[in-house]
Amino acid sequence: MESLIFILVRGTSYVTIALGFALVFGAGRVLNLSHGAFYLLAAYLAYWLSALNVFSGSSIPPVVLAVVLTGVVGWLVFRSILQQTARQPDRTMVLCLAINFVLAEALRSLVGTRGILVPSMFDGGVELFGVMVAKQHLLVLALGPVLLVATGLVLHRTRVGRSVRAVAQDPEAAEILGIEVAPVMAGTFAVSAGMAGLAACLIAPLGFVSPWGWISPLIKSFAVVVLGGTTLRGVTAAAFLLAVADVLAGRWIAEGAAEYVSLLVILVVLIARPRGILRDLR
Repeated sequence: MESLIFILVRGTSYVTIALGFALVFGAGRVLNLSHGAFYLLAAYLAYWLSALNVFSGSSIPPVVLAVVLTGVVGWLVFRSILQQTARQPDRTMVLCLAINFVLAEALRSLVGTRGILVPSMFDGGVELFGVMVAKQHLLVLALGPVLLVATGLVLHRTRVGRSVRAVAQDPEAAEILGIEVAPVMAGTFAVSAGMAGLAACLIAPLGFVSPWGWISPLIKSFAVVVLGGTTLRGVTAAAFLLAVADVLAGRWIAEGAAEYVSLLVILVVLIARPRGILRDLR
């Protein structure tokens, strides 16, 4: 039962982390390697805003503000840096990767390499089936499916979502039909950054975050999309398969082995089936 709970929590965490990455890649074929930077930015923003003690000790307002600010930064980054290269994958990848290093070095210069502990929105834990589960874990389990369903509803039931899917299928045709591709992509990038920020505020409190904390969420997101593609079902299935592999590796091989599972998945899938094992899952 303990392993099952760990798999549920970890799988939901991976869905939450990877959803924004998949959204941008699916909408504009932009391999957003700066996804980890937005995760890291939100974690530090939540930490700093909480430290200001202007919210009567509540950690929820700092989290909301951190997510919103991260989304705004994402919009600004796309408009000012990435918009001109969005249709040049190689340059975009290099720029996105550079953003990670710039942010990491800036944080290292400001606060050093020492890790921070992002405040939890809920302290303590509850016992489920004889297993003590942190309330923050339960929050991840609760909000992960909500985020997934909300994303699906927006993409398939709203005008904005239809515009995003039209741009994803054929940007040139979408432009001919009167859809402004640049604002759609900028908005999608901002939402993706906000999703990365929300994932950070949900998951980062479960451990320490350092200026190099962008690496793990980026690798997890990349592995999920490589394995499952960009559909919501594919992302969900891949996230939980990866979670199962991580938990089993941690138990059967070594505790730190789970960190290498995602890298192995990326390597094997890109060599054996570049389109992804679950890519066609609908």
